[in-house]
Amino acid sequence: MAIISPNTFDPIRRYVSVRLAQGVPLADADWNEGDDMRRYELRAFLRWFVGDGVPVGNDGFRIAATNSAASFNIVAGGGPQPLQAGRMLVDGMEAFITADIGFSAQPLHAGQAGAAALAASWGVPVIAALPAPPIAPATRTLTVYLDVWERLVTLAEDPALVLPGLGTETCSRLRREWAVRVRTGAAPPVNGDPDFIAGHSYAALATITQTSAGIIDAPAVVDRRRRGISLPSQMDFNQVLSDTFGGGYSVNGSGVPQLPYPMRDVINAMLRERPAAVGPTTVLNAGPYNTPTAVIDSSGVPWVFWVRVNGPNRFLSFSRRIAGVWTPPADAFQFTGVLSVSSLAAAAQSNGTIRVFYSALSGNNRIFSRAFTGAWGPEELVDSIDQNSQVSAVTDQTGTIIVVWRRDTAGVFTAQSVRYPLGGAAGAVTNAGTMVRPGDHAITIDPTGAPQLVYVQEPNPMGPNWSVFTKRFIANAWEANFTDSTLTVPVTTFIDLAAGYTADGSLWLFYSTVSAPGFSTLRARRLVLGVTETRELLPPQQTARFPSLAVDAAGNAGLYIQNGALLQQVGLVQHI
Repeated sequence: MAIISPNTFDPIRRYVSVRLAQGVPLADADWNEGDDMRRYELRAFLRWFVGDGVPVGNDGFRIAATNSAASFNIVAGGGPQPLQAGRMLVDGMEAFITADIGFSAQPLHAGQAGAAALAASWGVPVIAALPAPPIAPATRTLTVYLDVWERLVTLAEDPALVLPGLGTETCSRLRREWAVRVRTGAAPPVNGDPDFIAGHSYAALATITQTSAGIIDAPAVVDRRRRGISLPSQMDFNQVLSDTFGGGYSVNGSGVPQLPYPMRDVINAMLRERPAAVGPTTVLNAGPYNTPTAVIDSSGVPWVFWVRVNGPNRFLSFSRRIAGVWTPPADAFQFTGVLSVSSLAAAAQSNGTIRVFYSALSGNNRIFSRAFTGAWGPEELVDSIDQNSQVSAVTDQTGTIIVVWRRDTAGVFTAQSVRYPLGGAAGAVTNAGTMVRPGDHAITIDPTGAPQLVYVQEPNPMGPNWSVFTKRFIANAWEANFTDSTLTVPVTTFIDLAAGYTADGSLWLFYSTVSAPGFSTLRARRLVLGVTETRELLPPQQTARFPSLAVDAAGNAGLYIQNGALLQQVGLVQHI
């Protein structure tokens, strides 16, 4: 008998091919190692990228009841030819079966004549018979599993390995074997179990509930095989996405979903309430992210801007959400001659322009602006009057940006505004009306498409219910008077405000309240058909500040907040 050299293949060495050189002997170990490399790569691919299971259109190794206490059937689930046979992948190795066989009829089964000798020659244990039924009224769980391994076959076992033309043996063969075994418990053997055999791979086929009667009937058998494994095409993948999420849904080249919210979270939230409040999720870490503001540009990409402080210097920093991933923080520009930035706002136009507005202390607290049109333009002075703060901005349906800020004139608070038409220069600063004891304000677009100013009025005398007033910009002018919305903010520690309408037509207020020294709570309040409700959007003992709202074309709102060293988002989802 020919001698086979010891196996030299070691995957840890990362060799992927054997290269034959001129004039050197070809050893059996070299040949075998090259073959083992190919086998290892194929097995690794099947193990990690396909997995255990039965392929699409196949029913291999199905366990079927026989109403017997001693056996069950192993159903081939395919045809008699190798390519038609029932098959199953186990740990990257394919086992196939061409005909039905009873469990106790397997050649290795302890009840078969010659099973012990066969097992000894193969170096494996015999297949143990089913355990005796438990004593009534107890039941027992049995796991039926497929045991797959490989063994060497030589001329001594298979005379056909002698080639007729040569009359002598050449190469031996590796043969893949399988056996169906049963053990007590709910899982196949794992490394460390007494019945685990090194070099063998296992996969569950079925679970059998064994009763004192011992009869294995159909209700006692539960199929454990993973069915329908395949490598789907891109067309199959797109079809599933379209059927599940609609024709507009896709993923990018890295498989990142284009929906900005986790589907499971959205569905679970919508089962409890509408719209769904999803989050918070962390956009960026390692801040702080001072006075963040958010905007969605003309291509649907969300931007978040904030003020980065570096000693005496101030920078406008930003991040964008591209293909589902937020870009690393980057500086857009440095604020020049600015001692502090007290508020920040941003608005986008359909021509691609993004304009940021900020109230800054540079000797006087004034309103400034800079425009991004592919590059950042120079700083523009929006309002040269002192004591301006709390700037807010929005874009209407014509593409015009409407900016509002608060002016303090000897204790009289007025809302000042200016408009930036699409592609045109800024208009004149106009008085939008007097705000009585304002806590904070925001500007949004109401369901009719009109810009709407919203502000919260401190009660007098001080009390828990802050009233909410609104005023619309119609026919190129602000309405004469503010309207009491009947919506109130029921807290005495109100500090920050954002406002907006979502797809259901309800007005949402988002605000921070002081919950304890050094802590704040983020809350939401909405008015729907004259009924108000309040939600806490973050758990207690947070440091949530400066909420900023960005509403996309579908009416889904992203609420961005500074929370200590985190920049976080809470999604208010209406459409998915």
